[in-house]
Amino acid sequence: MIAKAPLAARCGRCGRDVLEARDDWHQGVMLADSRIDPVRLDADQLLACVIAGIRVWQVHQVAGRWVTSLRSRYWPRRPIDGPIAPAHDCGRIWTAPRLDLAPDVTHVPDICPF
Repeated sequence: MIAKAPLAARCGRCGRDVLEARDDWHQGVMLADSRIDPVRLDADQLLACVIAGIRVWQVHQVAGRWVTSLRSRYWPRRPIDGPIAPAHDCGRIWTAPRLDLAPDVTHVPDICPF
């Protein structure tokens, strides 16, 4: 089974919560070990990542499923709905809102639709 969605995990070194990106949806390749900090970057923080050379990931939905794509200067050409998250580094702490990919409890129906 190949996990395409980012999985919630703990960093083996620092113990903080991270997302493990198992697949780059845009390039169509599997990744060995890419950890993402589960935060939602704003425009200023994104610019700081670009200047500092920190890799950033686009977390977006395709057909109702969360997928991850590594952002580069070649992709995306146009804005994509979804949060942008930085690559994890054990010593770096972000002052950004936490990224929550869990489905909203209010949208779960009480009765099975079929």
